[in-house]
Amino acid sequence: MDINELKLGDLVTLQNLLKGNPDNNTITCHYKNQYVIVRSNGSGVHFGIVKSYNENTRTVVLIKSRRLWEWYGFTLSAVANQGMSNDKARVAEELPEILITEVLELIPCTEKAIKNLSEYKVHIPS
Repeated sequence: MDINELKLGDLVTLQNLLKGNPDNNTITCHYKNQYVIVRSNGSGVHFGIVKSYNENTRTVVLIKSRRLWEWYGFTLSAVANQGMSNDKARVAEELPEILITEVLELIPCTEKAIKNLSEYKVHIPS
């Protein structure tokens, strides 16, 4: 293995091995296969389905993920419950999968919020 060619996933695997957790999916997440809002320290706020979560490394893999760039007058708990109705909110296009590090919280979403956030207009920066 060439250290100069390591990818982020390789580093997470290596970190898990060093911590005695060889499989990134061995820690059970209560929200696996559910839509959540993720607030992270380094990459902001995301909405998507939890594929896996590692409590030791504070990493989550989301599928069908959208980054929430801006929202007005809402707490993230309210967004997870109600979705967003303000036209000034900014939501990125959907990614098939994303690895998010430094996870601070996972907030489960209601059906109402899932429908709203899944269908929310894509913000295209000008």
